[in-house]
Amino acid sequence: MNWFHSEGKKWIRYVNDEPITFNDMAARFASYYYYQVDLWTQESQGCRCNHDSVRTDCACCVPQGGCQCGALAPNRCAQCGLEQHCTNMCNITIKADILLARSNMTFGQIKSPALSGPNSCWYTLDPGRDKRVELQVYRLINAGRFNGSNCVSGYLELIDSFGGQGIGPRICGPDERLTPPVVMFADRESAMLNFRIEETTSRSQFLAYFSFTSLTNAHGLMFKPKGGRRIEHTACDWLYQDFSCKKNSCTLASPGFPGIYGTNLYCKYYITTSSANTKVRIQFQTLSLPLK
Repeated sequence: MNWFHSEGKKWIRYVNDEPITFNDMAARFASYYYYQVDLWTQESQGCRCNHDSVRTDCACCVPQGGCQCGALAPNRCAQCGLEQHCTNMCNITIKADILLARSNMTFGQIKSPALSGPNSCWYTLDPGRDKRVELQVYRLINAGRFNGSNCVSGYLELIDSFGGQGIGPRICGPDERLTPPVVMFADRESAMLNFRIEETTSRSQFLAYFSFTSLTNAHGLMFKPKGGRRIEHTACDWLYQDFSCKKNSCTLASPGFPGIYGTNLYCKYYITTSSANTKVRIQFQTLSLPLK
């Protein structure tokens, strides 16, 4: 599946009026490209300015979902619903309902400002009811380093509304072009993406795409457990009972699979039977463990 970097100067056209999600974006766009300035800007000038109707030297936006950035950045466009953050996409809240109403889309791009460390930015991602947050990270610049067991001096971390700082999936690195991208998920209400730099740097930055995807979406990237239920008031514990697995086998997975596992998480999976004569068979389909 192809995704679209603003540096690449290419765009795939939106082909219908239905809202689209991050996961089926490639299939729902047409198969030809327009060369342009970035993801939302077709030309840097030549269109009437929304903030000053007399002027015609402002940016020309893509016809579906693009809005001018206004007086502070007249030669740029952004996704409608996020255009107020054109000049500083940092410490913001992104709501699914507002994004859908403004741009008719339930996905978007986060390109952080170039930070001089120590510094930080947070992004609250509010999917609304019955949706999850999906994130794919493509670029990470001067965001700490991995010492063999933990990220030190900086990181990018996604935490859900239940978890606290330090237990969500976390990545770090000096200068990473991530191919394939790093995948992260949060499926309990809102989530927060934290970008923290704890040492002196001249430029720290990341590029990611997010999606607010229905929990019932059968075509999303996230694995969907079957037959069990999450135990309330725990970070990641699940209960599987034999009567829930009679017709079809139950399925279970680590949090966020196939995305990366959270930091310092200890998860329990309780498998119970109603009879001493019932046998439990566990078949592992995928297993990925750290080297040490």
